[in-house]
Amino acid sequence: MGTLASPSIRNLLSMLLAATLVAAGTAAARSTCTTVQGPAGAPFLDCALGQAHNILPPGADGLVNAAEFAQQEAGGGVPPHQQDQVAPYADLEQVAPNLQAADLGRFYKDASFGVPADQIERVEVPRAGAVIVRDKAFGTPHIFGSTRADAEFASGYAAAEDRLFFMDVLRHVGRAQASAFLGPSDSTLALDCSVARVAGYNEVELQQQVDQLTTEFTAPFDATHTEGQQVV
Repeated sequence: MGTLASPSIRNLLSMLLAATLVAAGTAAARSTCTTVQGPAGAPFLDCALGQAHNILPPGADGLVNAAEFAQQEAGGGVPPHQQDQVAPYADLEQVAPNLQAADLGRFYKDASFGVPADQIERVEVPRAGAVIVRDKAFGTPHIFGSTRADAEFASGYAAAEDRLFFMDVLRHVGRAQASAFLGPSDSTLALDCSVARVAGYNEVELQQQVDQLTTEFTAPFDATHTEGQQVV
């Protein structure tokens, strides 16, 4: 007659079984991944295989220069990639929460790694080792870097290209200076007062917060910088 295993043995067996299943699942997943070599950095595994999607309304391009504004005012239409993700996003309201997996491509865009050669709109290299590839379909920036620091630099560069004005608005809001930047009104003055009440730091105090990052976050970021130095 067999005996029941002790709780500790049963727990150990359960852990071993779980580890085996995870390992098997990981191996199966890796068998369906493809190795991709980007324009910068080491090769990497792409396991999305067309199953990664996203949507960014109204569009990737959130910055209008003087020429684009004049063109739009003259009836030439909005610049490319400024409103080309509005329609599918708006249509989501008609199907949520009953969206089916087979319909994802109708409401979201493909977010796979990289861009096929015939679908590249432009390539930018803001510095050596940092590469931004924009696709023709939506102008989405695909970021590649020889190092993590290069990838983060390219990401910040692309964000500034697409959202610099918005970033500047938030910078002024954070300093309780929205009314000075956007113009005084009841709403902007009220916003400035609300921010000043909870975060009314002067320039010296703001600088102290930045300086403190280098002493609090000392873990290595790369060969020459700590995490705190990288943030600064």
